[in-house]
Amino acid sequence: MGETRFLTRLNQLEIVLLSFRILIEAVNCVFNYGVCVADAIQLVLAKRFSVFLTFDKKLSRIAKEEGLRTII
Repeated sequence: MGETRFLTRLNQLEIVLLSFRILIEAVNCVFNYGVCVADAIQLVLAKRFSVFLTFDKKLSRIAKEEGLRTII
């Protein structure tokens, strides 16, 4: 918790409440790309920032297909 608060104060972390709309978009990603729910939520939320950071090559490819700039 302490690290979460610290990163939030530094504007390096944003806590996002999951809305029904976000969950619906994530479920669509699960069915379209065969990713797990956690990865799908990460992809959907990354659209808010137009950039996707990952070490996962499959997720990087999917993010590019979704129009996100990716950094591996």
